[in-house]
Amino acid sequence: MSVGAAADAPTRDTVEKALKARWDKTATGSSPRSAVTLNELKLGKPYKATAQEVQVEGIPKDATVTPVVVDFTVRTYYASEIQAVRRGREAVVYKDKMDDWSIMTGSVKGQDTTTREKP
Repeated sequence: MSVGAAADAPTRDTVEKALKARWDKTATGSSPRSAVTLNELKLGKPYKATAQEVQVEGIPKDATVTPVVVDFTVRTYYASEIQAVRRGREAVVYKDKMDDWSIMTGSVKGQDTTTREKP
């Protein structure tokens, strides 16, 4: 892999930051706060974005796309409890038009599980 290609390869840290950008939410008057934790990550082999990914999904042309399988937990903080939903998803990670890492989650991998925790 060339130096340029290595710079386009996501790490666990970049995938976690992209997940947090998508799933972490601050509390508002109508919705509670939520926070994501990355449990496990499996990285696939990077490739150039396909025509469908560019035209339909909005991934930038010529972007390097890395397929991943992510196992993560989203905790939603309610006044009386915290709901923790553990999810497994196939996803792709790529650099968006602003050259920031982005993740697009797709197919479910396994079954989501919900647990309740004390606040």
